[in-house]
Amino acid sequence: PQNVPTRAAVTGVAAKDLVNTGVSGNTVAKLGSKSGTSYTGVTFYEGSVTIDDDTDTGLAFTGTLTCPDGTACSASTDSNGAVTATGYVFTGSRAARAAVTELTEAANPVNSEYLAFGFWMDEDNDDAGSGTTPDFGALAGGGSAVTTSTYGGAPVTGTATYRGAATGVYTQGSSVDYFQGDAKLTANFGKKPATGDDTDLGTITGMINNIMAGGVATGDVINLNTDATPDDGNISNVGAISGNARMGAAKVSGDVVTYPYNGTWSGQFYNGTPDDGTTDDVSEHHVAPRSVAGTFGVTGTDDMGTTATTDDVTTSYVGAFGAHK
Repeated sequence: PQNVPTRAAVTGVAAKDLVNTGVSGNTVAKLGSKSGTSYTGVTFYEGSVTIDDDTDTGLAFTGTLTCPDGTACSASTDSNGAVTATGYVFTGSRAARAAVTELTEAANPVNSEYLAFGFWMDEDNDDAGSGTTPDFGALAGGGSAVTTSTYGGAPVTGTATYRGAATGVYTQGSSVDYFQGDAKLTANFGKKPATGDDTDLGTITGMINNIMAGGVATGDVINLNTDATPDDGNISNVGAISGNARMGAAKVSGDVVTYPYNGTWSGQFYNGTPDDGTTDDVSEHHVAPRSVAGTFGVTGTDDMGTTATTDDVTTSYVGAFGAHK
């Protein structure tokens, strides 16, 4: 769960101006800059308090010290930063401070409805010892995973669209860049789309697009597909998701379909919806989970048209996404 922030109560204080207020009984905490017999940028406190606290006198004023005509004035700062000033008067102001009520853990319960996704990269790791090949990976999670037990075994039906963001590491040949993009996924719960079979938990597919790598638009689109054919369900009974990731135009040869860039993706539904209990049909007691997050990766080698395969360039994406309904 996310950390539970707490806060102490703070008393509200009105804005206030001071005009020609003597320094006697008050405190000058900072002299600021001297110009002639005056100081500007002065920090001043009413009373002897010199630290911010919850009292009216514990809030600093800023303004100017001036020496009235015919008055002997002196000001100095010792080695510890303490200011001694006599004879001067202060003119300045302070802003208002809003009141803040106390917030305890009891009043601010743990927030488990969140997503966390990203990637890690070790730029100096290389098993061959050259120190030039990075290792990297992706991670995704959330505070409240959705499973069948979340819904007491009641199925979820219908469709839902999730939109969010993606990020990760992009490599092309020897170059390495960070990338970011958009994530869009569509879930069809409780059916195999092609057959209408209600016995399956359903499918979720989508894409990562609008990808920017190193600040440049790549034009690449990563498709997040099911495990095999479109009518195969890829949502498990614990809310986990798995599938194939593909990028590039499909190539068909007879009954075989191949892609230039291939990989996998996986994910999990998060942030389940409460049971509304308003119908007798338990399948209508819940709507689709509010969030989904996961990781993905695709890789492929571009034929550079030379006889030497060492001239071919390998391109890869490894990343993570988070999206909300």
